[in-house]
Amino acid sequence: MSAIATGGAVASALDALPAELPLAGGQANATLTLRPLLCAVMRGPRGWFERAPGRGAGLKALGIGVPAAELIDIPIVAFLLEHPTAGPVLVDTGFQRIVAEGPSRERTRNLGRVGRLMARDLRMEPRQCVAAQLQAHGIEESDLSLIVMTHLHFDHASALCDFPAATVLVSAPEWAAAHGRYLFMHGYVPAQLSPAPSYRTIEFEPGAQGDPFAHALDVFGDGSLRLVFTPGHTRGHARHAARRRAAVADRRRAGLRAQRGRAGAVGPRASRRARDPGARHARLGGAAGALQLTVAAGARAQRAACARRGAAGVRDRRPPRRSRITATAAGLQSIST
Repeated sequence: MSAIATGGAVASALDALPAELPLAGGQANATLTLRPLLCAVMRGPRGWFERAPGRGAGLKALGIGVPAAELIDIPIVAFLLEHPTAGPVLVDTGFQRIVAEGPSRERTRNLGRVGRLMARDLRMEPRQCVAAQLQAHGIEESDLSLIVMTHLHFDHASALCDFPAATVLVSAPEWAAAHGRYLFMHGYVPAQLSPAPSYRTIEFEPGAQGDPFAHALDVFGDGSLRLVFTPGHTRGHARHAARRRAAVADRRRAGLRAQRGRAGAVGPRASRRARDPGARHARLGGAAGALQLTVAAGARAQRAACARRGAAGVRDRRPPRRSRITATAAGLQSIST
């Protein structure tokens, strides 16, 4: 990618050279249009996100021994960011099209055996793959020059091979983790790291973990997109803070929702969203421009359920369920998947 200087070094197929930030294409006071892309919905155990106590926690995190009634919907998402001068930027890649319609052997190769196990209840249509969704927005695979990865787990890096012309930014600790030992136990699939794209690693300052926003890296040098080091889910996990410009469609939908709320009406679209958990997870954005990503049911539903149990005189001994919601400050929108 011409926007990234490499100092004359040449990377081999799966080498990753250090990225030199900021990249070219920045513009003063630039804002980004953000489009969430729902790639699939998986059914999985809560142990993926909140480690279960006691023996067998590792197996429960894979869904082994977990009753079907206790599984939750997990949205598989990517994000399209559109910069006014640097062009389109993709955050993560979701699942490749072959996961939805390919033969069993190819799906196993892409996801790995553990990934196939975890994705056994996957709901995905071929048109939901990121490449197809970008085409619907007028962006061809060859037009995408930059992918920024939050991390390299199998449900985020599956479709890297679909973008051979792209440069992939990933944190150096994450790149190392994806090339370590016992990868299948940590959610990484070597076959997903296609040699077609160019890989560049980013290094965060030593104090980034203690005060991540103070050590955020500015991708284009204009403040429109910053990378924040947030290890935990993986050793090299990174979040992305985008100065967002709400898309016209977002504002139109927000106005319609406000009108329906004032009228107290519940139309067919609202009923359809209530029936479709995937649509509920895909409903990202709103009147305040706040993007919320949650891996569990909404807090309102939880409070209502608690109220019903209290009215029935039933004491709830289950631990409180934690929602994961991004924070918005000073016009910056945090993106994490």
